[in-house]
Amino acid sequence: MITAIEIENFKGIGERQRIELKPITLLFGPNSGGKSTIIDALHYLREILEHRNLDADRTISGGESVDLGGFANFVHGRKLNTPLRISVDMDIKAGRLLTYLDPDETPFGFEDCVTQARVSIEVRWSHVNRHPFVSMYSVDINGEPLATIGRQAGRASCELTHFAARHPILKEPQIPEFMTQGPVFVSGQWDALPRLEQPICFVQPSADEKSPAEEGESFTQMGDPDGFAHAGITRLIAGPARLLRDALREMQYLGPLRKAPPRHYVPLRHHDPARRANGLAAWDELHYVVPEVFAEVSDWLSRPDRLATGYYLRRFQTIELDTADQSIVALLGEHAYDEADLEDMRIRVSSSPRRLRLALVDAHTGVKLDPPDVGEGVAQILPVVVALLVDVTGLVVIEQPELHVHPAIQVALGDLLIYAAGWHTEPLIIETHSEHLLLRLLRRIRQTTEGDHEVDDFALKSEGLSVTYMDQHDGAIRATPLRVDETGEFVDRWPKGFFEERAGELF
Repeated sequence: MITAIEIENFKGIGERQRIELKPITLLFGPNSGGKSTIIDALHYLREILEHRNLDADRTISGGESVDLGGFANFVHGRKLNTPLRISVDMDIKAGRLLTYLDPDETPFGFEDCVTQARVSIEVRWSHVNRHPFVSMYSVDINGEPLATIGRQAGRASCELTHFAARHPILKEPQIPEFMTQGPVFVSGQWDALPRLEQPICFVQPSADEKSPAEEGESFTQMGDPDGFAHAGITRLIAGPARLLRDALREMQYLGPLRKAPPRHYVPLRHHDPARRANGLAAWDELHYVVPEVFAEVSDWLSRPDRLATGYYLRRFQTIELDTADQSIVALLGEHAYDEADLEDMRIRVSSSPRRLRLALVDAHTGVKLDPPDVGEGVAQILPVVVALLVDVTGLVVIEQPELHVHPAIQVALGDLLIYAAGWHTEPLIIETHSEHLLLRLLRRIRQTTEGDHEVDDFALKSEGLSVTYMDQHDGAIRATPLRVDETGEFVDRWPKGFFEERAGELF
């Protein structure tokens, strides 16, 4: 699980800002306060790890909602000499580091010892190539630095600038001798970011070389005839980045403006990440999810003790018939038809195209409605419910889930977040302005501490909630953590402007 992200020199963030990620992570703040910058950093990190797209504008998961504009646009202050840095902390389950060997064995005994990792990436602009490159990649294991790979602009090779041979996770007999003899270079990659699908190739300069490699220089691969040491060390150095890439690959991002599908739309049969950002993928998925999940989404929309939108979902099949067909004309006509006509009708109906349709049913009247026929609030909230309930494997990032919905629904969203957090393997990151949502979460913490049985289905402890306030300070974005105690009260003082309007109007 991703537990924290640190960002430096990205968009409005100058000095390093750290955001703790918990099962439920709320980002508050004024407009243009920097909340979306945290989300954009996750999009950019995915582009780096999955596609090595360092000059990103549009992103895979951002769809039409995210346009980074390229490195020259999103580096802080648009200063091309400034290094951009992103670090991510992760909790890792024992044995999760993927092997780089076949069969799945290594001569090292650290498989069950890695519980925490930090991946740090630094991106700089190359004035020679007119393109950004990864100038530094480093990894910490269990809270202590392990290795750093660096590359300078204009160099043709990358160097292992740091390796902790005495790291507690390594035993003396397990340390390859070549890792303690410098200098050590990395072959086969043009910048400091390792290739995540193959072992890192460590090399040393030929005997007459004394400095980092230049173009055309010859290297000698270090003594490791079976590749075990290279694969084992790669598992520690690149393995955490590979896990991070896979977590971001599963990221579900829902933008601040969701679209309702047009009348009589036909859902896509293939997965399109870009449609998830604008909410349309949610309507697609509801056509194909298993009945149990479909019923759960419908219950959350309709039940009085859930979101209580006044609508529930129904799936049904329609058959397309040509009204000019003689069998249809006979069926709709007033004259009688015989058994032969009926059999012909059965054949034509059974061979006619069928289409699965989705409808929102008014809970009071039973009338089936197409998505364009219901209120804007329902069209906005349904993709939020789908994102939280349908796929529970990846990071979920939602902007303004409360948009266009009644305060009572905003309150109930707090319960939905608690329920979903119990199933998701990665944090729920929610960018919001909703005081109502926050008050429900604080209430549930208080009730959980008091042992209130009303909260059995929605128990929440203070350590499961992270609240960060984002605002501008001296021209740069600042992230202020707001701790919550076991009574559901804030430990830290609210920054100026944090829901102060309510107090001002009341008192």
